[in-house]
Amino acid sequence: RSPEWKSKAFGGTVVGVNPMGGYNIAFYSHSLRRMESIGYGIPATNLRRQFQPIEGRSVLGNFEGRGTLFPGKVLQVWPDGAVDIHYNDDDREQSVERGMYQIQDDKSS
Repeated sequence: RSPEWKSKAFGGTVVGVNPMGGYNIAFYSHSLRRMESIGYGIPATNLRRQFQPIEGRSVLGNFEGRGTLFPGKVLQVWPDGAVDIHYNDDDREQSVERGMYQIQDDKSS
């Protein structure tokens, strides 16, 4: 049986191309507020591109972790990828962790 972490997705940043193949990924620990580890040689098939959180970008946030996504805009981005959200109904939430919101593709017409 494989470890539980093998089936989960973790946010990270590509920090280099591994000469043996794959990518070197730096992972940030939200709880420790620092770089926690680096994965070496992670194959491209295990990577998924995500839109980066930037101020003003549209998001769907899991308000207070209740399980329902609500539309809003990013007010501030923290170094670990957490964001402050201003929801469309005028509620606000601070330091929402990466897995608790989805960045929307703001397509301009």
